[in-house]
Amino acid sequence: MATKLQNQDFIHRYNVLLVTHFEVGEFEETLSQAVHYFLDKEKDHDIPVYAKLLANYYESISNFEEANHYNKIALAIMEKKNSCSIDYHYCN
Repeated sequence: MATKLQNQDFIHRYNVLLVTHFEVGEFEETLSQAVHYFLDKEKDHDIPVYAKLLANYYESISNFEEANHYNKIALAIMEKKNSCSIDYHYCN
């Protein structure tokens, strides 16, 4: 249904659900696509969780450069959200 409607937000979230909870699909590729899709669309809600999952994955396989990259993405979005909650005018 979501594919028919071309609801890309739903498709990315659903694919992440499949790889994280049911181990269906390619973990690294699916999460990376989701992070970059939501970054491109400036939809920050899920990015910190997805980026942190990727960072943890890369750390577990000793790819510290990629782990650092995704940790920075997660941190930047969380800092942005915190500054928005402190001064909501900054976000508008």
